[in-house]
Amino acid sequence: MNKKTKEVYHFDNVFSPDVSTEQIFDSHVKDIVHSAMGGINQTVFAYGQTSSGKTFTMRGYTEESGLIPLSVKELFDKIDGDASRSYEISVQYVEIYNETINDLIEPSNKNLDVRESIKDGIYINKLSDNKVASMQDVMEFMTKGDDLRNTAATKLNEVS
Repeated sequence: MNKKTKEVYHFDNVFSPDVSTEQIFDSHVKDIVHSAMGGINQTVFAYGQTSSGKTFTMRGYTEESGLIPLSVKELFDKIDGDASRSYEISVQYVEIYNETINDLIEPSNKNLDVRESIKDGIYINKLSDNKVASMQDVMEFMTKGDDLRNTAATKLNEVS
């Protein structure tokens, strides 16, 4: 509880520092990937203070995959194991920085607007939509997008 505002915060789970992202994926995110494949809109969102581990948790590093690569691998493993259906997969990669939405795959798409329509639901206008056929394709778009992310030094992290 926040003692000043009396707000109460609820958490699904709190993990100790020695828990791997793969353990987090197995316990919470894998089911989200499966639900998304069943047509349910899903989101895994990392939020926190600078240098709290959001990028590591979501992207990982060479020696430990993050939640995004683990999710993409699970997605393509499930697709490869299902010959009864045809799948079309596309990637969008967006950054919200200083309340501005930027497309991280198509750098000319900046300051985009969130829209809503009966046909498309809630969407980001002019956000590029990129077809992919493999985990490698997805990770290449992610790498391209990472190079376009805004960074700025803070007191806690030089490359935040």
